[in-house]
Amino acid sequence: METRTESLAEIVSRLSPEKQAAVREFINFVENRELRNTPFMHAVEEFMAEHDELLRLLAQGPPTTRPE
Repeated sequence: METRTESLAEIVSRLSPEKQAAVREFINFVENRELRNTPFMHAVEEFMAEHDELLRLLAQGPPTTRPE
């Protein structure tokens, strides 16, 4: 079974080097404890709390087509 981390890693690995760098910067930004009290982080945390189902679906990647 694929984990969310593996799925995210696969998605990121398909991005251009520039987009991979942007993802890395964003992850570093989110992990930085000093920035947790910024308005941006409050907005991110609020969005995550309000849209957890959307984020879960996005983390799963595109839906697979089932044969009929």
